[in-house]
Amino acid sequence: MGILRKNGFVKTKEGVGGGYMLACDPGDVTLAAIYRSMWTGTLKPHWCSGDPKEACLVSANMHGVMDQIFTEAELYYTKYLEQLTIQTVLDKVRQGQGQCQGQNRQ
Repeated sequence: MGILRKNGFVKTKEGVGGGYMLACDPGDVTLAAIYRSMWTGTLKPHWCSGDPKEACLVSANMHGVMDQIFTEAELYYTKYLEQLTIQTVLDKVRQGQGQCQGQNRQ
């Protein structure tokens, strides 16, 4: 929450009834903006498979291929999050769209 406060997304109130609250218009902030503010790296795994010096075609090329796949996945993920705002999430929560299958609302 500290990162979100530092970046101006939330503010704090101390005392009775205190806690965190939005410090921005939920319709103006995309989930991509929040993701980028909290982002600590990449979707790419931190392991390196294969060895480009190997004679084996798979081993020699696996790292480059997987690097490209995860780089593209990161781009698609961020592009998707650009379409969603905090307001979108709030609306879905209010409409019960995130309900787990098998759960009944009472």
